[in-house]
Amino acid sequence: MSNQASMIGVLIGCLAIVNSTHANIFQNGDFETGDFTGWNVVLTENGATNTQDVVPFDIDGEGTLPESFAPKFEVGLANYQPNAQEGIMLFQSVQVTAGTAYILDLDWAITSTGGNADLGHFEIFINDEDLISDGVGFSWGGGSFYGHLSTAWAANDSGSVDIGVRITRGYTISDSLDIYQYVDNFSITAVPTPGGLALLGFGCMAPRRQRR
Repeated sequence: MSNQASMIGVLIGCLAIVNSTHANIFQNGDFETGDFTGWNVVLTENGATNTQDVVPFDIDGEGTLPESFAPKFEVGLANYQPNAQEGIMLFQSVQVTAGTAYILDLDWAITSTGGNADLGHFEIFINDEDLISDGVGFSWGGGSFYGHLSTAWAANDSGSVDIGVRITRGYTISDSLDIYQYVDNFSITAVPTPGGLALLGFGCMAPRRQRR
């Protein structure tokens, strides 16, 4: 086998290692099954939703066709309480490794027909730990709103953890206002350690050094 062929083979192996390292450990994170396969949907303590479905939707508002599938909800309080935020939790139980850092990402969107209303909030959580949140809050006008959540998290212990998003609003669901919340493109990937990256780099450079 020529040195060039050997180098190509090693580079392909290196790319395979990188892709494996960055593999998304969520099942059905893009919901392209058209349903909630792999996911749990649970109401919060005083939460409710009039809609719970997976539908074709343009999650980033860029008008790309064909649209991908995304979960659609219409969340709020089951019974009104001042200063409360209630709705649903969408999550999976995944296996993590102690001492490993992970990057979590998701896209969110809200559509509203208008009116003075709290449109919704999105919060990434792991077990009972809230990591990062975003949303629209109050809005007088209707329209479509888009956002992205991304955060890092380090596992202290190995084992199974519940990771997902909490989608809430501060008011009961109103039949006069169509306010829908969407999420899509869930991703959780392990971050390679500096030592692992150094070893990978050395392995990929080795054929070139030999050729020189």
